[in-house]
Amino acid sequence: MPGDEACEVCLAGYFKAERGDYNCSACTVGSFPAHDGASAFLACTAHAPIRHANPTAHMASSGAHNCTCDKGFFHVVTGCDPCAVGSFKDHAGLAACLFCGSKVRNNSALHNTYGAGPAAATSHAHCAAFPLFSCQDHEAVGALAPIQSKANCLCFPGHDTFDINTGCTVCNSHQVKLGFNNGLCAFCAASHVYTSGYQPCDPCALTQVDSSRVHRLFAINTVNASLMWASSELDCACQLGHFRVEEQCPECALAHSGHCFRNAHTAVACAPRVPQRAHCGRVCALPDALLRQRHRHAALPPLSDQRVHQRDRQHFYPAVCVRGGVRVD
Repeated sequence: MPGDEACEVCLAGYFKAERGDYNCSACTVGSFPAHDGASAFLACTAHAPIRHANPTAHMASSGAHNCTCDKGFFHVVTGCDPCAVGSFKDHAGLAACLFCGSKVRNNSALHNTYGAGPAAATSHAHCAAFPLFSCQDHEAVGALAPIQSKANCLCFPGHDTFDINTGCTVCNSHQVKLGFNNGLCAFCAASHVYTSGYQPCDPCALTQVDSSRVHRLFAINTVNASLMWASSELDCACQLGHFRVEEQCPECALAHSGHCFRNAHTAVACAPRVPQRAHCGRVCALPDALLRQRHRHAALPPLSDQRVHQRDRQHFYPAVCVRGGVRVD
């Protein structure tokens, strides 16, 4: 016909069903032309190369290879499968489904949620909040570990006693529970230091003065001496025969009237093996350097000294406590 030589075939992704001087139409989403210059389009539902690949990502798709998984479906080897209960997908494409309670696009508001259904969900609207202080570790939630009901709830670290309606409760004072689970809170092991309700207890460890030796696993609980764990790092103690000064363990010093000793783990300081008499306090809780005896022929109470007159070296005044000692007679 006259003028036919001016016509061109429709481009890929377009079709024209009837004769006339009008433009080709773009194939709608979920369809594609059989070839260039097509007079009709084919639907992905019937001609997609993979099962259930119903839509295309956009209009004007050029071929069957543009058919993809619909919202609520994800790509597998054999085609497109529906998102499992507890997950969703809100856009077409071959991407995986997202799971309630997981790192959903880094949206922390969905971390502590579960999805009760339905399958093939197309939004996160079905993701419901867990009871108080319970959920799953959002790093662990996924296709192998979906959260599909409240029965999948686990208590937060530092919490226990899960109830499906009210959730979990905070651990009692000085008790610990690590990780997401429904175990019970417990006190630290013997001679370990309490840090917090959700962190591991650390073993007590103090160094010995002038030595590489480390005093490990000894504690005196200042809250309750019958307990073997440390309520804080300050409760960590030295081994027998030593006492604590800051972060170190010097040996019990020698007193004037006999050796000092510490033979009970609950003892805070060393004790003197001397008869009961007037003496200065803190007898053995100081290093040897603080125990002075200027005059060997004078027997003095522990931690005491005599003031000597500057002009008369032979005159002795009554015994007084040295620095660090307090008179207790």
